[in-house]
Amino acid sequence: MKIPSRIVTTAEVEADWLSAVADLKASHWSYSKDSQIDWFHANVSANDRHILVQHGRDLVGYMHLAQRIATADGRPSHIVGLSSVVVSPTFRRMRIGAQMVAAASAEIAAAGTCCWGLLQCSLPLVGFYAHHNWSVFTGSVRCRDKSVEQPFVRDDCAMVFPEARLAGVLALVVDGKSF
Repeated sequence: MKIPSRIVTTAEVEADWLSAVADLKASHWSYSKDSQIDWFHANVSANDRHILVQHGRDLVGYMHLAQRIATADGRPSHIVGLSSVVVSPTFRRMRIGAQMVAAASAEIAAAGTCCWGLLQCSLPLVGFYAHHNWSVFTGSVRCRDKSVEQPFVRDDCAMVFPEARLAGVLALVVDGKSF
């Protein structure tokens, strides 16, 4: 069963949707609703996009698509960073996560050859994303916020889409805050 979804800009995420996103994220991660809203305001850019999946009036899936500038071995490019991928516990195993990854991948593919996707996931999720044509990136990934650089990936795994756009790349530096 495919549940309707839509991609919206940050400006289109109204207060009631932000509250629903925070509730959904709080059901998956052990952070309060208020801290989820604070994170959104501190880390989401005006040009970011969001995938909202709703069943009736309820939000049952959410994904943040962070728009960032990066360099791949010194060459500038545009990335779409997937983050906050979450599905309501009662709607898991209904392919909503796959639906959101497919929508994000289609946006990235349509953006042109200078755009690619990046995500950080835990090792148990590598198979899920690999099934949807994302590839493990074995090079170095760092975030540069102002003049400070820090690792993008901690104990997790970085994955990219499509892999061919990053063939042979050894180092990625993402401008801005981590997502």
